[in-house]
Amino acid sequence: MNKNTKIVFFGTPKIGAVALEALVKESFEIPLVVTRASKPIGRKKIVTPTPVKQVAQKYKIPISIPAKLKDNPELILKLKDIDPDLIVVAAYGKIIPNEILNLPKCGVINVHPSLLPKYRGAAPIHFPILRGEEKTGVTIIKMSEGLDEGDIISQSQIPIEKNDTAESMIDKLSELASRLLVATIPPYVKWQTNKKSSNNFQLSTLNFQLFLPPKPQDHTKATYTAMLSKESGRIDPKNPPNPKTFDLMIRAYYPWPGVWTELEIKSQRNKESKKMRIKFLPNGLRAQEPNNPIMIQPEGKKQMKVTEFLNGYPQFKQLMEQLGLA
Repeated sequence: MNKNTKIVFFGTPKIGAVALEALVKESFEIPLVVTRASKPIGRKKIVTPTPVKQVAQKYKIPISIPAKLKDNPELILKLKDIDPDLIVVAAYGKIIPNEILNLPKCGVINVHPSLLPKYRGAAPIHFPILRGEEKTGVTIIKMSEGLDEGDIISQSQIPIEKNDTAESMIDKLSELASRLLVATIPPYVKWQTNKKSSNNFQLSTLNFQLFLPPKPQDHTKATYTAMLSKESGRIDPKNPPNPKTFDLMIRAYYPWPGVWTELEIKSQRNKESKKMRIKFLPNGLRAQEPNNPIMIQPEGKKQMKVTEFLNGYPQFKQLMEQLGLA
Protein backbone atom coordinates (compact mmCIF):
# COMPACT_ATOMS: atom_id res chain seq x y z
CA MET A 1 0.00 0.00 0.00
CA ASN A 2 2.62 2.57 1.07
CA LYS A 3 4.93 2.24 -1.91
CA ASN A 4 1.97 2.56 -4.29
CA THR A 5 0.81 5.87 -2.80
CA LYS A 6 2.46 8.73 -4.67
CA ILE A 7 2.62 11.87 -2.52
CA VAL A 8 3.69 15.43 -3.30
CA PHE A 9 4.64 17.15 -0.05
CA PHE A 10 4.19 20.88 0.72
CA GLY A 11 5.85 22.17 3.91
CA THR A 12 8.33 24.59 5.44
CA PRO A 13 9.18 24.52 9.21
CA LYS A 14 10.11 21.77 11.66
CA ILE A 15 6.66 20.19 11.94
CA GLY A 16 6.71 19.66 8.17
CA ALA A 17 10.27 18.34 8.21
CA VAL A 18 9.48 15.70 10.85
CA ALA A 19 6.36 14.63 8.96
CA LEU A 20 8.25 14.40 5.66
CA GLU A 21 10.99 12.26 7.18
CA ALA A 22 8.37 9.94 8.69
CA LEU A 23 6.77 9.43 5.26
CA VAL A 24 10.15 8.69 3.68
CA LYS A 25 10.99 6.13 6.37
CA GLU A 26 7.61 4.45 5.84
CA SER A 27 8.49 4.04 2.14
CA PHE A 28 5.82 6.31 0.69
CA GLU A 29 6.77 7.43 -2.80
CA ILE A 30 7.55 11.17 -2.76
CA PRO A 31 8.55 12.44 -6.22
CA LEU A 32 8.47 16.15 -5.28
CA VAL A 33 8.73 18.44 -2.25
CA VAL A 34 7.44 22.03 -2.47
CA THR A 35 8.80 24.47 0.11
CA ARG A 36 9.54 28.16 0.71
CA ALA A 37 12.69 30.09 -0.14
CA SER A 38 15.72 30.09 2.18
CA LYS A 39 15.87 32.96 4.67
CA PRO A 40 18.51 34.68 6.82
CA ILE A 41 18.53 33.08 10.28
CA GLY A 42 20.01 34.15 13.61
CA ARG A 43 22.10 37.15 14.64
CA LYS A 44 24.55 36.62 11.81
CA LYS A 45 21.70 36.40 9.27
CA ILE A 46 23.04 33.27 7.62
CA VAL A 47 20.84 32.26 4.67
CA THR A 48 19.50 28.84 5.66
CA PRO A 49 17.31 26.34 3.77
CA THR A 50 13.94 25.56 5.35
CA PRO A 51 13.85 22.47 7.59
CA VAL A 52 11.70 20.73 4.95
CA LYS A 53 14.23 21.50 2.22
CA GLN A 54 17.01 20.09 4.40
CA VAL A 55 15.14 16.78 4.78
CA ALA A 56 14.41 16.66 1.04
CA GLN A 57 18.09 17.23 0.29
CA LYS A 58 19.07 14.51 2.77
CA TYR A 59 16.96 11.96 0.89
CA LYS A 60 17.69 13.41 -2.58
CA ILE A 61 14.03 14.24 -3.27
CA PRO A 62 13.42 16.77 -6.08
CA ILE A 63 12.55 20.22 -4.70
CA SER A 64 10.43 23.06 -6.06
CA ILE A 65 10.48 26.57 -4.57
CA PRO A 66 7.81 28.49 -6.50
CA ALA A 67 7.52 32.24 -6.01
CA LYS A 68 3.75 31.81 -6.07
CA LEU A 69 1.20 29.00 -6.27
CA LYS A 70 -1.71 30.70 -7.98
CA ASP A 71 -1.49 31.24 -11.75
CA ASN A 72 1.72 29.24 -11.97
CA PRO A 73 1.42 27.12 -15.14
CA GLU A 74 4.93 25.70 -14.73
CA LEU A 75 4.11 24.25 -11.30
CA ILE A 76 0.73 22.96 -12.46
CA LEU A 77 2.36 21.21 -15.43
CA LYS A 78 4.94 19.65 -13.13
CA LEU A 79 2.23 18.37 -10.79
CA LYS A 80 0.18 17.00 -13.69
CA ASP A 81 3.23 15.16 -15.03
CA ILE A 82 3.76 13.57 -11.61
CA ASP A 83 0.04 12.69 -11.33
CA PRO A 84 0.11 12.25 -7.53
CA ASP A 85 -2.39 10.17 -5.59
CA LEU A 86 -2.27 12.69 -2.75
CA ILE A 87 -0.84 16.06 -1.79
CA VAL A 88 0.13 16.47 1.87
CA VAL A 89 0.45 20.01 3.29
CA ALA A 90 2.20 20.53 6.64
CA ALA A 91 2.72 24.19 7.60
CA TYR A 92 3.63 25.31 4.09
CA GLY A 93 2.75 28.92 4.86
CA LYS A 94 0.67 29.89 1.82
CA ILE A 95 -2.93 29.32 0.75
CA ILE A 96 -3.25 26.39 -1.67
CA PRO A 97 -5.32 27.51 -4.71
CA ASN A 98 -8.21 25.54 -6.16
CA GLU A 99 -6.26 24.56 -9.26
CA ILE A 100 -3.91 22.53 -7.03
CA LEU A 101 -6.60 21.28 -4.63
CA ASN A 102 -8.41 19.60 -7.53
CA LEU A 103 -5.34 17.88 -9.00
CA PRO A 104 -4.61 14.71 -6.98
CA LYS A 105 -6.75 11.58 -7.21
CA CYS A 106 -7.31 11.52 -3.45
CA GLY A 107 -7.29 15.28 -2.94
CA VAL A 108 -5.14 17.42 -0.63
CA ILE A 109 -4.84 16.82 3.11
CA ASN A 110 -3.53 19.30 5.65
CA VAL A 111 -1.72 18.59 8.93
CA HIS A 112 -2.82 21.23 11.45
CA PRO A 113 -1.32 21.44 14.99
CA SER A 114 -4.47 22.13 16.99
CA LEU A 115 -7.76 20.45 17.84
CA LEU A 116 -9.87 21.95 15.09
CA PRO A 117 -12.20 23.78 14.89
CA LYS A 118 -10.38 25.58 17.74
CA TYR A 119 -7.31 27.63 16.93
CA ARG A 120 -7.44 27.98 13.19
CA GLY A 121 -4.96 30.36 11.59
CA ALA A 122 -1.34 31.41 11.88
CA ALA A 123 -0.33 30.52 15.48
CA PRO A 124 -2.18 27.33 16.53
CA ILE A 125 0.68 26.09 18.73
CA HIS A 126 1.12 29.31 20.72
CA PHE A 127 -2.49 30.24 21.45
CA PRO A 128 -3.62 27.13 23.37
CA ILE A 129 -0.76 27.84 25.81
CA LEU A 130 -1.61 31.54 25.91
CA ARG A 131 -5.26 30.75 26.67
CA GLY A 132 -4.37 28.32 29.46
CA GLU A 133 -5.68 25.21 27.69
CA GLU A 134 -4.96 21.84 29.31
CA LYS A 135 -4.71 19.97 26.01
CA THR A 136 -3.98 20.44 22.34
CA GLY A 137 -3.29 18.08 19.46
CA VAL A 138 -3.10 17.50 15.73
CA THR A 139 -5.93 17.42 13.22
CA ILE A 140 -5.65 16.14 9.66
CA ILE A 141 -8.26 17.65 7.39
CA LYS A 142 -9.31 17.38 3.78
CA MET A 143 -8.11 20.74 2.54
CA SER A 144 -10.59 23.30 1.22
CA GLU A 145 -10.30 26.91 0.08
CA GLY A 146 -11.36 28.25 3.49
CA LEU A 147 -8.73 28.78 6.21
CA ASP A 148 -8.46 25.45 8.09
CA GLU A 149 -12.16 24.79 7.41
CA GLY A 150 -11.91 21.39 5.75
CA ASP A 151 -13.61 18.19 6.93
CA ILE A 152 -11.75 16.27 9.66
CA ILE A 153 -10.12 12.98 8.64
CA SER A 154 -8.29 12.20 11.89
CA GLN A 155 -7.43 13.79 15.20
CA SER A 156 -5.25 13.03 18.23
CA GLN A 157 -4.66 15.00 21.42
CA ILE A 158 -1.93 15.44 24.03
CA PRO A 159 -1.81 17.35 27.33
CA ILE A 160 -0.13 20.72 27.77
CA GLU A 161 2.06 20.39 30.84
CA LYS A 162 2.56 23.30 33.23
CA ASN A 163 6.16 23.81 32.11
CA ASP A 164 5.52 23.46 28.38
CA THR A 165 6.58 26.32 26.12
CA ALA A 166 5.86 26.87 22.43
CA GLU A 167 9.28 25.36 21.77
CA SER A 168 8.56 22.15 23.67
CA MET A 169 5.08 21.88 22.14
CA ILE A 170 6.52 22.25 18.63
CA ASP A 171 8.69 19.20 19.38
CA LYS A 172 5.79 17.20 20.83
CA LEU A 173 3.30 18.15 18.12
CA SER A 174 5.81 17.48 15.34
CA GLU A 175 6.26 13.93 16.62
CA LEU A 176 2.51 13.46 17.07
CA ALA A 177 1.79 14.86 13.60
CA SER A 178 4.27 12.53 11.93
CA ARG A 179 2.80 9.45 13.60
CA LEU A 180 -0.77 10.53 12.95
CA LEU A 181 -0.03 11.20 9.30
CA VAL A 182 1.59 7.80 8.77
CA ALA A 183 -1.39 6.13 10.46
CA THR A 184 -3.99 8.13 8.54
CA ILE A 185 -2.84 7.96 4.93
CA PRO A 186 -3.30 4.21 4.22
CA PRO A 187 -6.93 3.94 5.43
CA TYR A 188 -7.76 7.32 3.91
CA VAL A 189 -6.40 6.37 0.47
CA LYS A 190 -8.17 3.01 0.73
CA TRP A 191 -11.43 4.77 1.61
CA GLN A 192 -11.01 7.18 -1.29
CA THR A 193 -10.71 4.12 -3.53
CA ASN A 194 -13.71 2.13 -2.32
CA LYS A 195 -15.57 4.53 0.05
CA LYS A 196 -15.89 2.06 2.93
CA SER A 197 -16.27 3.62 6.38
CA SER A 198 -14.04 2.80 9.35
CA ASN A 199 -13.08 4.47 12.64
CA ASN A 200 -11.53 4.16 16.12
CA PHE A 201 -8.09 3.06 14.98
CA GLN A 202 -5.15 2.48 17.30
CA LEU A 203 -1.51 2.28 16.19
CA SER A 204 1.09 1.28 18.80
CA THR A 205 0.95 4.03 21.45
CA LEU A 206 -0.98 6.45 19.24
CA ASN A 207 -4.68 6.74 20.03
CA PHE A 208 -6.66 8.73 17.54
CA GLN A 209 -10.04 9.17 15.97
CA LEU A 210 -10.40 8.42 12.29
CA PHE A 211 -13.43 9.71 10.40
CA LEU A 212 -14.20 8.09 7.06
CA PRO A 213 -16.05 9.71 5.46
CA PRO A 214 -14.39 12.88 6.82
CA LYS A 215 -16.44 14.75 9.43
CA PRO A 216 -17.50 18.37 8.77
CA GLN A 217 -16.24 20.84 11.36
CA ASP A 218 -18.67 22.67 13.60
CA HIS A 219 -17.92 26.18 12.33
CA THR A 220 -19.90 27.76 15.19
CA LYS A 221 -17.16 26.56 17.56
CA ALA A 222 -14.28 27.87 15.49
CA THR A 223 -11.67 30.16 17.05
CA TYR A 224 -8.92 31.98 15.20
CA THR A 225 -5.35 32.89 16.07
CA ALA A 226 -3.75 36.21 15.19
CA MET A 227 -0.47 36.57 13.36
CA LEU A 228 2.30 37.01 15.92
CA SER A 229 4.78 39.88 15.75
CA LYS A 230 7.56 41.14 17.99
CA GLU A 231 5.05 43.53 19.55
CA SER A 232 2.91 40.58 20.69
CA GLY A 233 5.34 39.98 23.55
CA ARG A 234 5.77 43.60 24.63
CA ILE A 235 4.82 44.44 28.23
CA ASP A 236 3.82 47.94 29.28
CA PRO A 237 5.68 48.52 32.59
CA LYS A 238 3.00 51.03 33.60
CA ASN A 239 0.21 48.50 33.04
CA PRO A 240 1.72 45.02 33.37
CA PRO A 241 -0.28 41.79 33.08
CA ASN A 242 -1.22 39.83 36.19
CA PRO A 243 1.14 37.00 37.22
CA LYS A 244 -0.97 34.23 35.63
CA THR A 245 -1.23 36.00 32.28
CA PHE A 246 2.46 36.87 32.41
CA ASP A 247 3.43 33.22 32.97
CA LEU A 248 1.25 32.11 30.05
CA MET A 249 2.88 34.76 27.83
CA ILE A 250 6.38 33.62 28.85
CA ARG A 251 5.58 30.04 27.88
CA ALA A 252 3.54 30.79 24.75
CA TYR A 253 6.02 33.26 23.28
CA TYR A 254 9.22 31.30 23.87
CA PRO A 255 11.49 31.37 21.93
CA TRP A 256 9.71 33.81 19.57
CA PRO A 257 8.49 36.54 19.67
CA GLY A 258 9.64 36.54 23.29
CA VAL A 259 8.38 38.63 26.21
CA TRP A 260 10.13 41.95 26.75
CA THR A 261 9.81 45.49 27.99
CA GLU A 262 11.67 48.77 28.00
CA LEU A 263 12.57 50.34 31.32
CA GLU A 264 13.58 53.93 31.89
CA ILE A 265 16.95 54.25 33.62
CA LYS A 266 18.04 57.56 35.13
CA SER A 267 21.73 58.31 35.36
CA GLN A 268 22.88 59.16 38.89
CA ARG A 269 25.55 61.46 37.45
CA ASN A 270 23.62 63.75 35.10
CA LYS A 271 20.01 62.67 35.79
CA GLU A 272 19.48 61.93 32.10
CA SER A 273 17.16 59.08 31.17
CA LYS A 274 17.74 56.25 28.75
CA LYS A 275 15.80 53.15 27.74
CA MET A 276 16.96 49.68 28.71
CA ARG A 277 15.31 46.73 26.97
CA ILE A 278 15.05 43.51 28.95
CA LYS A 279 13.82 40.06 27.97
CA PHE A 280 11.97 37.66 30.25
CA LEU A 281 12.87 34.01 29.63
CA PRO A 282 11.63 30.73 31.07
CA ASN A 283 14.26 29.20 33.33
CA GLY A 284 15.43 25.96 31.75
CA LEU A 285 15.62 24.54 35.27
CA ARG A 286 12.21 25.82 36.37
CA ALA A 287 11.07 22.33 37.40
CA GLN A 288 14.12 21.99 39.66
CA GLU A 289 14.11 25.64 40.71
CA PRO A 290 10.44 26.50 41.37
CA ASN A 291 11.46 29.73 43.12
CA ASN A 292 13.26 30.94 39.99
CA PRO A 293 10.87 30.17 37.12
CA ILE A 294 11.89 33.25 35.10
CA MET A 295 15.25 34.61 33.99
CA ILE A 296 15.94 38.19 32.95
CA GLN A 297 18.31 39.26 30.21
CA PRO A 298 19.11 42.97 29.84
CA GLU A 299 20.06 43.90 26.29
CA GLY A 300 23.70 43.03 25.63
CA LYS A 301 24.12 41.15 28.92
CA LYS A 302 23.89 37.56 30.14
CA GLN A 303 20.79 35.96 31.63
CA MET A 304 20.32 36.40 35.37
CA LYS A 305 17.88 35.54 38.12
CA VAL A 306 15.33 38.15 39.18
CA THR A 307 17.10 38.60 42.52
CA GLU A 308 20.37 39.33 40.71
CA PHE A 309 18.64 41.85 38.46
CA LEU A 310 17.06 43.64 41.44
CA ASN A 311 20.43 43.86 43.17
CA GLY A 312 21.49 46.16 40.35
CA TYR A 313 18.12 47.81 39.70
CA PRO A 314 16.13 47.86 42.97
CA GLN A 315 13.88 50.62 41.59
CA PHE A 316 12.03 47.96 39.56
CA LYS A 317 11.01 45.82 42.51
CA GLN A 318 7.37 46.98 42.33
CA LEU A 319 7.14 45.91 38.67
CA MET A 320 8.59 42.52 39.50
CA GLU A 321 6.08 42.14 42.31
CA GLN A 322 3.22 42.99 39.96
CA LEU A 323 4.46 40.27 37.59
CA GLY A 324 4.65 37.77 40.44
CA LEU A 325 8.46 37.57 40.34
CA ALA A 326 9.35 39.14 43.68
